[in-house]
Amino acid sequence: MHWLVEYILSHKNGTSFFVAILISLMLYNSSDTKKHQVAQVLGQTLFSPVQVTINQVTNIRNIFKENEDLRTRVQLLQLENASMKDVIFHSDELIRGISYRDSSTYKLISAQAVVREPTFLFRTIVIDAGRSDGVQPYMPVVTVDGVVGKVIRVMDRTSLVQLIRKPDEYVSVIHHKTGSVGILNASANDKLQVEYHKNQDIKQGDTLFTSGYGGIYPPGMAVGYVDKIEEAQNPLYSLVTVQSAVDFESIRHLFVVAVNTQWESYQIELDSLMREVEE
Repeated sequence: MHWLVEYILSHKNGTSFFVAILISLMLYNSSDTKKHQVAQVLGQTLFSPVQVTINQVTNIRNIFKENEDLRTRVQLLQLENASMKDVIFHSDELIRGISYRDSSTYKLISAQAVVREPTFLFRTIVIDAGRSDGVQPYMPVVTVDGVVGKVIRVMDRTSLVQLIRKPDEYVSVIHHKTGSVGILNASANDKLQVEYHKNQDIKQGDTLFTSGYGGIYPPGMAVGYVDKIEEAQNPLYSLVTVQSAVDFESIRHLFVVAVNTQWESYQIELDSLMREVEE
């Protein structure tokens, strides 16, 4: 008996063909009742697994399709959720901006950042307010959080703004607790730094404001927070690293402070002197 099983397994194709012929001959010479019985037996034995397999394959395909539909729905819901969060965030930002504008002692020109310098450490941005809106060169640019920079070029409907984190851009700042005034500037790696005399009681987390002495920024505007205090090259001073009050990476809604800066009159005078020298 064992050899028969081995023979059938090793000659499956031939055995299947022989069985099929044998069944056909049996059905050909049998009565209708017998044919029905044989067909019923074959359906329950030989063909039933095939039907089960087909049903399973169909069910698996339906499951895959349902999973794909669910995955698509989840992605759409995630996009809708992100969009709603963005709307809520900017709505809150606009509400804060309106409150800031209404409480300001200065005339503020609303603007939005529309273009920024195409570099990783960008130092300039373009805003959608210009000469037709009352913007002039050297006017300060701020957000509700603090100082952004100054206008350096004005077109009819847009303006170019230079950020305070540009190297060699200097801002006169004051530490209100001590009354100490220093000059803040950005290093090549975008760190804002200022030197203060060591005898000043300056601590981490203290806020620095514009002093009003620089000719550009009115006094009392938040510039940043003391992040770290280290030894300066001059042993009498401490090097203070400042964290900007403004998140430059997510900057969008801004205000141009419509003030006639002292620096503008100085620049006009300097330009006049330069022209006289050239002539």
